[in-house]
Amino acid sequence: MHKLILPLVQPGQLAGLRVGDRVTLSGTLYTARDAAHARLRQGIAQNQPPPCNFQNSGIYYCGPCPAPPGFAIGSCGPTTADRMDAATPDVLFLGVRVLVGKGPRGALVRQALAAHGAVYLATWGGAGALLAEHVKDCRLIAYPELGPEAIYALTIEDFPAIVAIDAQGADLYARHGQANSPAKNAGSFAREASSCPNAGFSAGEAPSRSKRQKHCPVNPPCAKTQGTHTNRLNKSEAL
Repeated sequence: MHKLILPLVQPGQLAGLRVGDRVTLSGTLYTARDAAHARLRQGIAQNQPPPCNFQNSGIYYCGPCPAPPGFAIGSCGPTTADRMDAATPDVLFLGVRVLVGKGPRGALVRQALAAHGAVYLATWGGAGALLAEHVKDCRLIAYPELGPEAIYALTIEDFPAIVAIDAQGADLYARHGQANSPAKNAGSFAREASSCPNAGFSAGEAPSRSKRQKHCPVNPPCAKTQGTHTNRLNKSEAL
């Protein structure tokens, strides 16, 4: 088990991570999806300063749902990462060293991660309500007009993930193929690392769909998903 604090105090510690390693993240993790990445690239092209200090930071590919009463955030599961592939070299140029999402990445990303000594971590798709338990605070940072796709700063504690591409460019997806992706490992890890009192199950217990949906803290459902919670367990939302 590796524990990373963001922003990284010792970026060199990423060199010791290997694909398949289990990681927990604590500290500040920024959210950014397609629209925010486009804005960041535009700023770089126009020689504008970034909206915040990304040096040795982490970005989570996520558009969080609004927080229901009593919670810091709504459901906040990962989005498919390869939509950000083209923008990844630019984001790494800004100083980002940890990327978090779901799904495989292309050769461009593997090469860029290796060049910058950065890593890509996969977390559990379809478990947005569970992952929200690890978010203690959520602050708007930039591009408020983008709504859930704005950049937010999440204060996180023991956020679970698995190293999918390490700082040498080794790729867990490419090594084992999509059929043996980190999905099962990440799901198991999330269940072990997380005990969610609001979800009605304990660490190590496999949550059923009915139990997850019944106790999902996103209430009412996020309009962005049109009533279907982002924590639904199905193959399309796996890592």
